Parts: sequence; structure tokens; C-alpha cells
Amino acid sequence: MEFSGRYSSWEEAKKNADGYDTPAILEKTKSAMREIVSGKAKFERDSVLLPRAEYPWPLISCLLSTAASSHGRLSVLDFGGALGSSYYQCRPFLQHMSELTWAVVEQKHFVEAGRAEFSPKPVSFYESPAEAVLGVQPNLLLLSSVLPYLPNPYARFRELLAMRISRVLVDRTFFLRRPGERLTVQKVPEWIYPASYPAWFLDEQKFKKLANEAGYRLIAEFSALDQNHPEGEKADAKGFFWHWSEN
Repeated sequence: MEFSGRYSSWEEAKKNADGYDTPAILEKTKSAMREIVSGKAKFERDSVLLPRAEYPWPLISCLLSTAASSHGRLSVLDFGGALGSSYYQCRPFLQHMSELTWAVVEQKHFVEAGRAEFSPKPVSFYESPAEAVLGVQPNLLLLSSVLPYLPNPYARFRELLAMRISRVLVDRTFFLRRPGERLTVQKVPEWIYPASYPAWFLDEQKFKKLANEAGYRLIAEFSALDQNHPEGEKADAKGFFWHWSEN
């Protein structure tokens, strides 16, 4: 992946990118998920079919920990979860839950596609977090490779934390190795799909402070996939697992 530029606003970055609502993204994602759901392929990540399973072990561990703390119940609000990719990556390890629901919150065209083709239980699709909360009463909020692609990632993170879902898992999120943030444009290799879109590299300390102020306590942090760097700088992909506490 290529991450270039230093943009002062989301609007400026968008002028130099195609945008995440490019039709090619949904079409490639649908094609890959059809292979997974039909059983013709075993593993997919970010619309790319992989020749063998590469299980996201930190994610799986956090899912199982959440279920164990809730008597076997796991209800995930997967914000920005495409067509349920994370569920299918973890599915072999989620077969013995006392209750399992997986609610994906996405852009309208993804939700329409999901409801039309990719909604076998336990997966469902919603256009807003509030709608998903009413539908499945989640005990885990999953934010995997989504916050860097939002216009106001800190504000959105604060809004989601305010829902006080008992556990929050942030995965595959980019942080600069210096204080501050940087807005770039990410160019996707043509062999995946022809697209480019704005992408943030965030400030780790500011990010953690938001969770702490919202009443969340850190359980674990870990290195994540996608070790990408913005042009001329170094960054890390990280994950964080929090639980909400009234104290």
C-alpha cells in the first residue's frame, strides 16, 4: 500500500482520491464473500482471497474472552465490517456459544448488499450503531481497520464509546511513532481493486485518553496486521482491548 501526502482537511484529501464509496470496492468484496459463503474458498481479508487460513488470533482471543465473561454469550457490533469478513475469519472458533449475534454497521450500499445476499444467521446488517444496539444488544464493539478511514476519527470514536458497550476492541489501526496525526491518501494496488481514499495515521496517546475519559480500562494492547508507513515517516498498526467500568 502507498500512503502519501500531508493534507490539512478531509475535503482536500478527497480531491486527490477516488473515495471509499467507489463501486469497484463493493463489487470486489461481494465477489470474494460469495466464494467464502458458498464454501468454494476458505479465507478472505479485505476482499482478497487467501490460499490458506491466516487467523486473526488477537481478535479471536478477545471474542472468546468477551463470551467467557458473559456466560457464553457473544454479541458483536462490527462497525465498518464490510460484508462480515471478520466473522467468517473467526467462525471456526465461535461454534459453541450459548448465544451468538454479529451485527455489521456499514454504508447504505453495503447494507443493501449484505441484506440481499450475506445475512445467514448470526450475521445481520444495519445503517447506524443505534439501530444495531436495539437489534442485538452487543457486548463487544469491534472497530477493525475503520477509524483511519473516517473524516473525524476521534469524534466518531468518542460517540461510539458513549454507548458504553461493555467491551471495545480496536484492531488494525494506524498510529504515528511521533505525537500528532497525519492525513494521507492511500492508493490500493491495482490487483486488489483500482481505488484510493483518505487515510489517517492517528495519535496513540490522544486515542487512549479518549477511552480512559469514557470510563474504559485497558485489558490488552498488541501489534496488528498491516504494518504500513506514511511516506517519509514511521508508524505502527496496533490493537487495543478495553472494558467499561463504572468505577
